[in-house]
Amino acid sequence: LLEVLVDLGQNVKAGDVLLKFDDQVERAALRQAESQYESARLEVDGIQWQFDRGSASKAQLVRAQAAAAGAESALAQAQRNFDNRTIRAPIDGAVADIARSVSPGNLIGPGTQVLRIVDTGKLKMRVGVGQNAVARIEPGNIVQVTVPSVSSKPYEAVVRSVGAAADPTTGSFPVIVEWDNSVETPVRAGASGIAMIYDSSAGQSLIVPAAAIDSRNSETVVFIEEDDRAVQKTVVLAGKRGARAAVLEGINDGDVIIATGIASLQNGDPVLIDLAGSSLDLR
Repeated sequence: LLEVLVDLGQNVKAGDVLLKFDDQVERAALRQAESQYESARLEVDGIQWQFDRGSASKAQLVRAQAAAAGAESALAQAQRNFDNRTIRAPIDGAVADIARSVSPGNLIGPGTQVLRIVDTGKLKMRVGVGQNAVARIEPGNIVQVTVPSVSSKPYEAVVRSVGAAADPTTGSFPVIVEWDNSVETPVRAGASGIAMIYDSSAGQSLIVPAAAIDSRNSETVVFIEEDDRAVQKTVVLAGKRGARAAVLEGINDGDVIIATGIASLQNGDPVLIDLAGSSLDLR
């Protein structure tokens, strides 16, 4: 190895030179192959000229053409060997790992992994799903991925594929989730996260603050504000996650949900809204 042109974590483009190896032998072999191919090509041209005038046989022409084809193949192999002495990035991405052996002066054998490049523009997450839930998951389902080590804000993702069989080790079904990582707070490859997969068969749900959910007389309720008064609404939940709750029935898009002071609130109590926002802004 002669030269290392990248560092750990560096962004690279497809085709960028990463490593350079000693190529003196391969360069000489390439020059020789180029000369042999040029000689064979000229030989074909000469015999073709003779054949057209009747002074060379068809067999002579075919032998010359076969020799030229062999020389062309040898040239392609020599070119490949020469090119392989320079390691280039196969994709756009970032350098995730560099082998310890990658240092100028070291001998590195064929087939050795020297670098690992990851494309972090889009990330995939493998999720294990139980047999009772997998039937309700299909490609295209909306997913919210939370990576606690990076941000409390969920990333909007989508189900790309669902395994046809369970993992024999865990018994769960693999589901691949994908999302665009070109966001304000990108995730590094290899981080662990939590995925909330929305059931497409459950219908549309509205997101409300989880703090707004209360239980009254064995019913799940929320309070909305109408004409400066609290109005109790019985709701059906799809589930809760962190600061959010998904409501399937009982309220409408645009309702003002009361999220504080609901423990002692009664239906019809006067209320004054002093701070309002969108449930999409929940963290």
